[in-house]
Amino acid sequence: MHKWTILPKMIRFRRIRSRFLAAMIGLSLPSIMLLGFISFNITKDTLVDVNEQTNRDRLRTSSEVADLLFRNINNLHLSIVVNDAIRDDLRNSGLNFDLQPDNLSAGWRI
Repeated sequence: MHKWTILPKMIRFRRIRSRFLAAMIGLSLPSIMLLGFISFNITKDTLVDVNEQTNRDRLRTSSEVADLLFRNINNLHLSIVVNDAIRDDLRNSGLNFDLQPDNLSAGWRI
């Protein structure tokens, strides 16, 4: 016997129950695969969108914190430049060797 004549005999089911089971599997398998593919793509897209939004929010927060930090530094610099008393103290501290960092073990002496 030829092998192509044996194959249809093996696929042919004698009982109706076996035929019905084969038909249900044949009809269900493609739809289950399609549903899995669609749900995978929807889930993947949703996760990518959520991660992008989370990263944008974190970057925005980091930017705001850095802006606040630099604004405080800029305000401190501006207060030093505008305040004559602080500028004079800084100039005098450079001239007074008692206030140099090596001699500050006991703290500031003003």
